[in-house]
Amino acid sequence: EVMRLGFRLKAFAWEAGFDEPWLRALADEAAALPDAIVLSFGLWDMQYPQQAGSSSGASVAERAAAFAAALQTFLSRLGDAIDAALARLSARRERKRPRLLWLSVGAIASRALPAWKVKLLHSNLSRAFNDAAAPLLRRAGVSVLDMYTESSAHTE
Repeated sequence: EVMRLGFRLKAFAWEAGFDEPWLRALADEAAALPDAIVLSFGLWDMQYPQQAGSSSGASVAERAAAFAAALQTFLSRLGDAIDAALARLSARRERKRPRLLWLSVGAIASRALPAWKVKLLHSNLSRAFNDAAAPLLRRAGVSVLDMYTESSAHTE
């Protein structure tokens, strides 16, 4: 069986402006929905947090909460775009909702990073982002592909 796979590079969870053209095209122009859409982001959110001063002062919990809020907004907008596409395509009997897959944030090989990045990128934050994302992804019907466990076994 051949699957139609959709994907979109998304650098930052909070970067809604980048999503708008893709979500609009999905909702209004796609000839058919893909069978699956693969999603993943978080690493750039760790390295370049949106909140002012968060690179030096925000706690892991605060950064994970900000990531989760941005992810929730994105998932809501994605769900709306898929619903609009399904409604538009219903006359053609294209009513199959795509399977949504999430590649979790991987573990970080901190000892391989320059000193300035170690403060921003570390496996505790990866884990916190994944933990914050999990209930949101579950509620949205997104299947999680665990990249953290495998990458934490090989952080060299």
